[in-house]
Amino acid sequence: MYRCGPRSMGHRCSPWASSQLRRRFCSSEAWLPQLRESARLEWVDVELLASAEAACSSWPAAQQVEALWLFARLRWRGPDPLARSEGGQHAARSALGAAALCAADLSPQDLARLSWSLARLDCAGAAASTACRVLGPRALPRVVEFDPPDLARLASALCRLGDVEGAWQLYARAQRALPGASGSQDLRGAMLGASERCNNLTRALSVLAHLAIFPRVSRSPTWRLSLTVVATLLVWRRMGPRAAVAARALLQEPGNRRSQMAGALEKRLDDLLVGAGSGAYASPLLAAATAAAAPLPLQAALAEVEVERRTGLGATAAAALRALATAVHSGPRDRTADRRKEFELLRHIANCAFPWAAADVLREVEVYATRRTFLKLAGGVKRRLLERAASEAPAGLVVELGTYVGYSAAVLALARGAKPLPPASDLGQVRGPGPPPGFVLRPLVITAELDPVNGVVARCVHCLAGLAGDIEVWIGSSGDVARYVLDRFGPRSVAMLFMDHRGSIFHDDLQSFEELGLFVDGARVVADNVLKPGAPYFLWHACRSSAFQTELVAVPEFGLGHQAILDWVAVCKFVASDGTRPSPPAVPPPPAELAVLAERCDELRRRSFGVLTAEEWP
Repeated sequence: MYRCGPRSMGHRCSPWASSQLRRRFCSSEAWLPQLRESARLEWVDVELLASAEAACSSWPAAQQVEALWLFARLRWRGPDPLARSEGGQHAARSALGAAALCAADLSPQDLARLSWSLARLDCAGAAASTACRVLGPRALPRVVEFDPPDLARLASALCRLGDVEGAWQLYARAQRALPGASGSQDLRGAMLGASERCNNLTRALSVLAHLAIFPRVSRSPTWRLSLTVVATLLVWRRMGPRAAVAARALLQEPGNRRSQMAGALEKRLDDLLVGAGSGAYASPLLAAATAAAAPLPLQAALAEVEVERRTGLGATAAAALRALATAVHSGPRDRTADRRKEFELLRHIANCAFPWAAADVLREVEVYATRRTFLKLAGGVKRRLLERAASEAPAGLVVELGTYVGYSAAVLALARGAKPLPPASDLGQVRGPGPPPGFVLRPLVITAELDPVNGVVARCVHCLAGLAGDIEVWIGSSGDVARYVLDRFGPRSVAMLFMDHRGSIFHDDLQSFEELGLFVDGARVVADNVLKPGAPYFLWHACRSSAFQTELVAVPEFGLGHQAILDWVAVCKFVASDGTRPSPPAVPPPPAELAVLAERCDELRRRSFGVLTAEEWP
């Protein structure tokens, strides 16, 4: 956000810094309109927010929650830098007490807002404990009253605050009470990402089983096959190749008939799991796991014990795999559900691309996007810009926000030196720091995707390209990625950030990485579509901040029917000498016109989900 007021290094104040508004106590009716307008314009008026924070303790609980939500949108953690360095709880303390204790009287939307605000303000210690102790139990009996997006927001916030068990209870009850609610994919995606980050394999497999009956795509044979591939890769990442071999056999569909796509994917998994170096134990495990699915009770029981003993798969994980197999292989199938273009792309790659040739997989993705159906990809000139930025970036992790089908993540991985070969010859080798003993993969690229369907497709694309060990697809909101990277890889670990999701929040995610000190010196930041649909706040921040050297490159759009559209790609270099400071350099507040422009950009983005010709773009 953009600070103004007496602490803003001389920048102009907002129009609300008047003597009347600086009074210490005032009613919510006088303060909230100013706070809403400040949040809309993304202006951090120090005097306004400090005065509102002092006044809001006397407001009704619902108004306190709205004030805290607006504070969180503006990243307001209080005027004292010491409070920010100690966990940023200055603003949280002003509203948490009354609002949390009165949570029973709040609407479901307010409960979701309160939890999101506390997570956004990085509350820890007593504040987080109070929130988890109050919010989860109060929301649990009212699950049916929540809109699915609000429920997903609440569950994600509880996970971030440390109450993963409470979030799972909400999710489990929602699955029973609202199994087919519109928008429930947000909740399932949030819990899949949370389960994976907590290394809870059983729960992650349970969410995949729920996704197998997801109404929108559940009848698609391609979708069901993709889930088995993702489950096998998940076991491989968490427990190693031995357990993954048994998992693949447990998930295998009965019978000998296989589609061409199924054969291609299974061949890639065989190469990955039972290639050179693992053949000594592959055949017995496959045989035992296959026997476990046989109808003979005694043989099945003995085989289950043998599989669990030799693989360490565990009874709960094996049961979750069998539940997933039942969900995937049962129920009607409808090939018309396969008409989703992302599924058609996956079949095209499996049928046409050469095995384990990542370059050939990328070429087939480009062929599909330019000759059959438009896909929103950073191809053509944009791909060359990405490759140049990745090759010039210093050593470190590459982070992408907006995976879609995994094309750009594969481009970045290859540019960073990934070897698209079966890693079977190196199975069991620890490629990076991790908790020994165990099978640990340290990815070259972390890519985040909000839509779980696209995330599953992307993982299958990376498997077909032989890059499953070099790219990790993280399912969840982009706003949680910075904290996740910090917790897992530590500060000054990100060498490149590529943003290709929602332009109106590019600046917000960039500031999260800055505030947490994640960038190494010389790190590159690349942002796509900063002209069409647009990212006005990001451009203001990148061009006005002393921490970045920014270049705007005019490039043609990529894809069928879009080559005539001219777009901009922003390429920034992080030049700040100290990447560990708690806050980024001050940036002048943007003009009010940028708020209107950002709203227009969001509207264009929504329209672009359909078909927009070159003439329809402004």
